[in-house]
Amino acid sequence: YRANEFKNHKPQDTSHKTQATRHKTQARSMIFTKTAIKAFTFLALVGSAHSAKQNGRNRTQTLKYLLSFYHANATSSDVNKVVLSQSNSVSRIREVNENITSVVVSKRADLEELLDGLPNGTRAEVNYDVSVFGWKVKDQDSGSFRGRKLAEETPYGLTMVEVTPDSFDATLPLPTGNIKVCVVDTGYTPEHEDLPDTGDMPDLNGFDQYGDKWDKDGHGHGSHCAGTIGAMGNNNLGVTSCNPDPKKFSFYIGKGLSDQGSGSNAGVLEAVEKCVEAGAKVVSMSLGGGAYTSTAFDLFKSLYNKDTLLIAAAGNGASSQYSYPASYPHVMSVAAVNNQGDRASFSQYNDQVEIAAPGVDVMSTLPNNKNPADKYEEWSGTSMACPHVAGVAALVWSYFPNCENGQIRNVLLKSADGGNTSNGICDEKYGFGIVKARAAYDLLAAEGCEAGGPARDGSQADFSPGGCDQTMLGGSYPPTPSPTPCSGLPLTLHLETDQWGGETSWEVKHVDGGKQLQGNGYSGETVYNKEYCLQPSPGGECEFTIKDSYGDGICCGQYGDGSYEVKLNDKQVASGDQFGFSETTKFPCVGSNTEAPVASPIESPISSPTESPVASPSGFVRISRFEVKQKIRDNGKLKTKLKFAVKTAEGERATGSVIKVQIDFADIMVEVDECTVRESGRCTVRLPAYHPDDYGAVLVSVNDISSTHGAYDPNLNKEVDECPLFSSQCVKYPIN
Repeated sequence: YRANEFKNHKPQDTSHKTQATRHKTQARSMIFTKTAIKAFTFLALVGSAHSAKQNGRNRTQTLKYLLSFYHANATSSDVNKVVLSQSNSVSRIREVNENITSVVVSKRADLEELLDGLPNGTRAEVNYDVSVFGWKVKDQDSGSFRGRKLAEETPYGLTMVEVTPDSFDATLPLPTGNIKVCVVDTGYTPEHEDLPDTGDMPDLNGFDQYGDKWDKDGHGHGSHCAGTIGAMGNNNLGVTSCNPDPKKFSFYIGKGLSDQGSGSNAGVLEAVEKCVEAGAKVVSMSLGGGAYTSTAFDLFKSLYNKDTLLIAAAGNGASSQYSYPASYPHVMSVAAVNNQGDRASFSQYNDQVEIAAPGVDVMSTLPNNKNPADKYEEWSGTSMACPHVAGVAALVWSYFPNCENGQIRNVLLKSADGGNTSNGICDEKYGFGIVKARAAYDLLAAEGCEAGGPARDGSQADFSPGGCDQTMLGGSYPPTPSPTPCSGLPLTLHLETDQWGGETSWEVKHVDGGKQLQGNGYSGETVYNKEYCLQPSPGGECEFTIKDSYGDGICCGQYGDGSYEVKLNDKQVASGDQFGFSETTKFPCVGSNTEAPVASPIESPISSPTESPVASPSGFVRISRFEVKQKIRDNGKLKTKLKFAVKTAEGERATGSVIKVQIDFADIMVEVDECTVRESGRCTVRLPAYHPDDYGAVLVSVNDISSTHGAYDPNLNKEVDECPLFSSQCVKYPIN
C-alpha cells in the first residue's frame, strides 16, 4: 500500500475471518539462484494482484531486482563491471553494500542474460515496494491539540509501557550508556520545537536517499515515530517520550522511504546498513511490503550478529499473513494495542509476532511544513507501536550497555505484561505481551544480562528463531499450551510448488455456502504440509479448487514438477498436478470429528526419526525414470534440465535420496552435481546454459545414489531399449 491509502482511513476489522495458511511470504516472490550446475531456480512471480489491478498493469510489471552476493565469490564492485558491460539490458544500478546491488531491467529475459555473466552463487530477487504502516486519525476533536501547548502532555502509551517519571524516577542511578537509535522512515524534522536538533544532540545525523534529505520530512510519518522515541521532555511543550533527555541517547535518521511515504526494499536495506555503520544499536522500522527475500534475510542476520537490535511493525492487514521485514527471525515483530491493552483490530497476527505496544490514537510530533499549526497529531497503526518498543529498548539498554542485543531482546519478552492480552503465554496476537520498561530494568538489575540468556559474541543469529519460538536460555517462559482440538473435520494439504509458487492458490468451500479455508503466497519449488480444521457442510458436500494465475498448472512443463494432495480424516479426497487455470474436486464433508488433537504433523521429506537409518539388507533403490528437457533461448543457448525419478525395492518413492551426477561436456569440461529426491519421488539437475555449437554432445552419468531406503544398484534400473538406465551396459546417453 502507498502512504495516501492509509492517511485518511482505517482498515476494516477482519479479525473474525478464518486464519489464512501459514506461510513465509505475503506476496509473490521471485528468486534466481546460480550455481556451478544449477543455472537458475525460479521461485515465483512479482508484485501483488491488488497492486496490479490498481495500476492496470500485467503480471510482469515489476522489473526491479536485488542482486545478492552473500553466497558468491564476488562483491558489488566486481559485479558492477559485468552489469555496466551489458548496458542494453540494465537501465540503472545502485550499490546497497558490498554484497547487494539493485538493478532495473527491461524484461525478464534480460535478467537471465545478465545472470549468465555473474559469478556462481549470485542470487536475483524482486526489489519489492515498501511503505509506511501508519495513518492520521480523522476528526481529532477529542484529546488533540494544535499549535503550541503551554503544558507538556504525556501520551497514554508512555504510561502503558512504563517510561514516565513515576516509573523511571530520580532514585535510579544514571544510565552509563548512550544508545544510538536509528529511525528508518520518511525523514526527520530537527526544526520542530519538541524534537532534538544538533544544538540539543550534537551527534544527530542521517542518510539521504530518493533525492530527499534525511532532515526534511515531507510526509510526517518519520517525525511522528521519532517523537515517540525521543521527543524532548521537561520543556513545557508538546509531548514527552520514551527518551526525553537528548543528552542520554542519540538519533541517526535513515531516509528509507521517500516524502511520499513509499520506497523500495533496496532503499530500506541500504538505510539500515548505513544506520549500523553509523553506530546505531537499535533500528526502528515502521514500514513493510512485498515478500520474503533471502537477500534481506542475509543482511539482517549479519547485522544481528553485529549486536544490533532490529525492530519492525507487524503490519495493518488484520490478517495472519507475514509482513516483512517484521517477520524475519532476526527482527522483533511488534503488534498494536489500544489504550485498554486490547489488540487493535487492524494489527496482523502470526507466530512471528513477539511483543505488543500502543498503536491506536497515538499523539506525537509532526513537521509543520504544510500548516504551521499542525505540530502534533494522533496517528494509528503498527507503525506507532514499533517506536514504543524501540524507545523502551534504547532506554533499558542505556542502563546495561554491556548486554548483547539478544539479551536485551529476551529480557523485553520475559518482562512483557500479558495482562488482559496473552495471559503470560506467547500467542499470535500479542506475542509475549505489552512491553514494560521498568519491569525489564528490574529484571536486569536483579539478574544481570544473563537474565536474557548467555552472551553469544557474534553468533546471536543462531539463537534467534523469532516470534513465539524466540528462545530464552537464561530463564523460562510459561509452557506452550497444548494444541487446540479440532471441533470439525481434520484436513491436511500436501503441496509441492513449481518454480512459480506465487502463482498458486487454493480454497475449500461448502458447495451450498461460503469459503472455509484458503492459501496463497507460496515460494517456488517448496514442499508445504499443513493441517486445518474444516467445519462440516450443512449440505454434506465441499469442493477443493486449486488455481494457477498464469494458466499453466504446477507440473510437467519447463518450470518444474509440482503436485498436490488433500486428505480428509486421513483419506485422500483430491490430488493432481497438471491443470490450466484451475481444477475443482468435490468431496463429502459430513459429520464432525470428536477426536483431539488433530493428527500429528506430516513427515518432512527426510525419513521419520523413528525409522532405522540403516537400510535393510534386501533393500535397494533404482532409477525408474530419466528424461531431458531443453529450451532454446533467443541467444541460441540451450537451457537443459535432467529429471530423475527414484523408487525403492517395494516400488515406493525414495524420498530424501541424493543422486550424484557427472556431466561431461564433450571431454572439454566435466561438472559434478547432485539433487535430492522430493516427496514427489523426483529431482532435477539444471545445467548451465550452453551453445550447441560449443559441444558436440553432453554426456550424463549417475555415479551413485545415497539413500536410507537401500543401496543403489544400477543394474536394477528400469529397462529402456533392453538397457537398464545408467547401468554398466549403458553408462552414458548423448544429449544432442
